[in-house]
Amino acid sequence: MTMCVQMIPLIKGFISGVIKMINHKLINCLNFEQKKLIGKLTQIREVEKDSIIFLEYDPADYVYYIKEGLIKVYKTSLEGSEKIFTIYPENSFIALGVLFNEPHEYPASAAAISDGTVYALPRKELEQAIINDPKASKAWLGFMNNRLLRVQSMLSDEIFASGTERLKKLLRYFKQNTEYKEDNESLSYRIPINKQDMAELLSIRRETLSRILSSLKKEGVCVFKGKNVTIDNDWLYSDEGV
Repeated sequence: MTMCVQMIPLIKGFISGVIKMINHKLINCLNFEQKKLIGKLTQIREVEKDSIIFLEYDPADYVYYIKEGLIKVYKTSLEGSEKIFTIYPENSFIALGVLFNEPHEYPASAAAISDGTVYALPRKELEQAIINDPKASKAWLGFMNNRLLRVQSMLSDEIFASGTERLKKLLRYFKQNTEYKEDNESLSYRIPINKQDMAELLSIRRETLSRILSSLKKEGVCVFKGKNVTIDNDWLYSDEGV
């Protein structure tokens, strides 16, 4: 009896998570039978901070939906150094690049940077569902094109934007995907990664990031205390749209 009672929250959480996933525009564009099949075959995986979701070159049997938590996608060099490409928040899909691409292997690794929950969707069945529905094919193609444009924008920033400009965009991204406190002049929240990871995301050296943060602190526009940051609102959005 106790086991049944303990399972109820887990079952309810799984059902609510699947409903949220199915309501995502990429899944919602599928027909009822396709959504029913995908939901039935989806696996729930509770992940702890630093746990591996998949490794580069592993067989890509699943794509993943993030119900809760943050996931980083990265590559590791032969020397063991790590390069983070991006961080995905909840309600995001990861590993979509393996769809319709042979060999079906993950092109990078993924790991949790916080405790959370991910859903593993079977790649083959998802591919078939997309192929069989012209509406779904158009929706998925549009989504992948938009993601490619974001990657191109990131590469452009690495070439043309200063370290401070890239930091500002990263701070805006974290603000959009975390809880924060805000008053008329500033906002504060907790960064989910350490400064070394931030430097890797910004493609700058750790020492360079330290100099940037020191300069911003003197200006009074961005002050870190551990992983907690307080930011001047006007500064954070001063170049938005540029």
